Amino acid sequence: MGWRGKTRVGSKFGGKHGGLAKVGDVVVPRVAVYAHDGDAGEPDLEVTFEVRDGRPECVDFHVRAKPDGRGIRAVDLQMVSNLDALAANLYAAVAPVPGGDAFNWMWRQDEENAARAQRAVYEARKARRGTVTRATLEEVAKVYREHLDASPTRAVSLLLGYSERTAARRVQQAREAGLLPATTPGKRKA
Repeated sequence: MGWRGKTRVGSKFGGKHGGLAKVGDVVVPRVAVYAHDGDAGEPDLEVTFEVRDGRPECVDFHVRAKPDGRGIRAVDLQMVSNLDALAANLYAAVAPVPGGDAFNWMWRQDEENAARAQRAVYEARKARRGTVTRATLEEVAKVYREHLDASPTRAVSLLLGYSERTAARRVQQAREAGLLPATTPGKRKA
């Protein structure tokens, strides 16, 4: 089953979050949006990507049932389960032609530039994230120390928006950076 209806792709060149950004060696819109208006009572979908630190990240994802349509089903989410491929194809569609007018991307797109943008976005999304900054580790250590009486790693997770696993890794990185003391099993130190 595929999504039926009207699909739109677009980008934001102006405004607070607009403009162009570099992904690899390709210039793309900083913000790109994939939207699909479902037919026959199917839900609508909108996915927004934003280039952050040279890497397109999914920053907004909405699936909305129509007031008179059916509810959202697992199959609706499976259609967009590969965000890497969606991002690569979306940016291939909206990447401006080098030297061209960014506002006329729709009329000036060529296959070579689309393929370059698609490759660059795919590689950027597959690449490991950059290293964690000292400032980030200092913030982790601060939150950890402030919550020694409870579960400090869980506090890092909840307050800084990390998964439990990432929070534990950040605490370990803070220890390795000398921001938190080494631990002994069963005792909390900071």
